[in-house]
Amino acid sequence: MLCRINFGGCMKQSRISRSRKRTLDQPDEFVTFSSKVIKFVVEHKVAFTCAAGIIIAAGIIIAGMCFFSNQAESKAFAMLDNAVMKYRTGLQHKGAAEALKDVNGDFQLILDKYARRRGGKLSRVVFANICFDAGEFDRSISLYEKALEDFENRPEIRNLALNGLGYAHEAKNEYETAVGYFEMIASGSSPVMKADAFFNMGRLYELTGDTDKSRAAYEKIITGYPESMYIELVREKTAS
Repeated sequence: MLCRINFGGCMKQSRISRSRKRTLDQPDEFVTFSSKVIKFVVEHKVAFTCAAGIIIAAGIIIAGMCFFSNQAESKAFAMLDNAVMKYRTGLQHKGAAEALKDVNGDFQLILDKYARRRGGKLSRVVFANICFDAGEFDRSISLYEKALEDFENRPEIRNLALNGLGYAHEAKNEYETAVGYFEMIASGSSPVMKADAFFNMGRLYELTGDTDKSRAAYEKIITGYPESMYIELVREKTAS
């Protein structure tokens, strides 16, 4: 037994050594890029005045920052993809509540580490939807509200967050608040989810007894979105 353990340890050490050797043999991308910049300067006989040296050094630093930024974005999106796949598996076998528990730590790690990255910001929207599906409406609302700030200049993604907020407040029986979020989508510049917003407005107005506003919202779909999946339903509702 002792020999087998020692032998395994030796094999493990050997594997680590070969792995480290492969890592050391691979060129560092940032160092390689810096070398190319310096080589370009030398080959083109660029004069190294003090000012030029500062500019070149700054360029290398900025390029390095961009490289590591892209690496961080790639990592964030990769982690998001893994978390979504894990959630789908859990959802299929355990249901929404248990699937949320499975990926809670995964999403929290992404949000903690990559909150300022695009992948991290999109993770917040995805996680908000997962929380909603699991019945954690307050948590979902908090995440969606932060997403509105994250995507202030991206109306198409902002509409996804507004849509989620509408559904979350409706789930809490806060119908006036819910319809307000759908109205924001309907009056916004992005066409994303507008037909859905008008349908939800019509549905909620109908639920609260405001038949005139309900009918007006449904008619917006008929006149503006004839290819909508809701078209036959709203035609039936407005025909009576």
